[in-house]
Amino acid sequence: MLRLLSLLIALVMMALASCKKEEAEKVPIVIPDVKVIRVGVTANLGAAPILIAEKQGLFGKANVELSLTTHSTTEEIREQLTNGQLDIGMLSPAEALLSESAVIVPHILTRNGGQISVTEELWNQMQSHMLLDADGDPVRPISADALLRVAQAVGNGNPPLTFSVASLHDTIAYTLCYWLGAAGVTPIMSGVIIESPHPHLDRASVAVSTAPGLRGSAQGFTGTKHGKPVITTSAILRDVPTSVLACSESWAEANRETLITVVAALIEAGQWLDASSENRTQARADLENTLPHFGKDISHMVTFGTNASAAPDQNHALWIATQMMRWGHLPGSLTDAELEAMVLSTYRPDIFRGAAASLKAPLQGLEMRLEEQSLAHLIDGNVFISKRPSAYARSFDISAK
Repeated sequence: MLRLLSLLIALVMMALASCKKEEAEKVPIVIPDVKVIRVGVTANLGAAPILIAEKQGLFGKANVELSLTTHSTTEEIREQLTNGQLDIGMLSPAEALLSESAVIVPHILTRNGGQISVTEELWNQMQSHMLLDADGDPVRPISADALLRVAQAVGNGNPPLTFSVASLHDTIAYTLCYWLGAAGVTPIMSGVIIESPHPHLDRASVAVSTAPGLRGSAQGFTGTKHGKPVITTSAILRDVPTSVLACSESWAEANRETLITVVAALIEAGQWLDASSENRTQARADLENTLPHFGKDISHMVTFGTNASAAPDQNHALWIATQMMRWGHLPGSLTDAELEAMVLSTYRPDIFRGAAASLKAPLQGLEMRLEEQSLAHLIDGNVFISKRPSAYARSFDISAK
C-alpha cells in the first residue's frame, strides 16, 4: 500500500513538473527595445568619436541605434536641437552657451583641433618681422606681431588682411581673435577683417589660396595643402575644447540612462582614438568616406579622450564665455554669478561621471581636470582665474567695446 502511494505521488509530481515546463516554454523572451537616437554632425573631426563608436558597435551593446544626419553647419544643428528635430548633436562650446533653449554638454568631443593658416604671399611678408632661431627658422609659437607689422602697411594701396572662419562662434574664431589681440592687433581694425562666408571648413582651407582678397583662415584641421600653417589653437590655449556633444535639457532628463550609455560609448571611442598611432591609422581608413579630412598630418595634434580630456570641465567653458563677452557675443554687463550659473547649467560633468563610473577602467585625472581653477597656458602668459570671470572679460584693452 505504501509502495502504491509513493508511486501515485511520484506520478503527480512528474505531471506538475511537465505542466510548469510547458508554461515556461509559452512565456516569451523579452528583448529590450532598441532606442533610436537622432544625431546631427558636420563633416569635421568632432564627429570622429561618434562615427568610431558606431563603427565598433559600442552603441549597439547598449541597445542604442543612431539615426545619423550630416549638416553643413553647427548653427543648423543647434536650431534643430532647439526645435526638437534632433536629440543629440555636435556644437562648438560657444554655441551651446548661446542656445535660446536649455542645452547641456555632457561630453567634449575634441580638444586642440584647429589651426590658423595664411597665404604664401602673406607668409612671405610676415617672415621679415618674425623672430628666427639659430637655423633661421621662425621661433614657435609665432606671435601675431609679425602680422601687425604687415597690417600697419594696409591703407597705402594694400588690401585688408581678411581672415575667414567657418563660424564666428567657433572656438577657432575666439582663439584667432585672442592671438591677434595678444600682439596688439584689433580684429575689427581697418587692416584686419574677420568674416564667415564659408559654410564648409574644407572650403575655408582652399579659400586661403584662391579667394580674391582672402589672406588667411582659422579652420578645423583639414591638412596643410593650402596656405601656410602659422599656429595651432593648442599653442594659443592648451587643451581648449573645439567640439562638444550637446542635447536639450528636457531630452536629457527624460532619457538620462540612455544619455549615460551614449557618453560611455563615446568615452571608449575617444580613448581608442588616442591610444596609438595604429588606431589613428585604422580610423583614417574607416572614416575615409565620411571624414575625408581626418588627415595623417594632424592626427597627433587633436585629443579625443586622453587623461579624461573628454570631461566637460567648466573652467574652459568659463574662459570661452569671457571671450564671448569680450567680442560682444554675450552682454558685457554679465556678473560673475550670472556667468557661473550659465556655465554650471550647461556643462554637466555629473553625467560624464555617471558614464565614466559604468566603465571597467577608471579615467586617470578626472577629478583633477574638473577641479582645476586656473588656466596658465595662454600664449600671452596671462592666467585666467575662473572665480573672477567678468573682471577678466573686461580687462582686455582690445575688444569689441
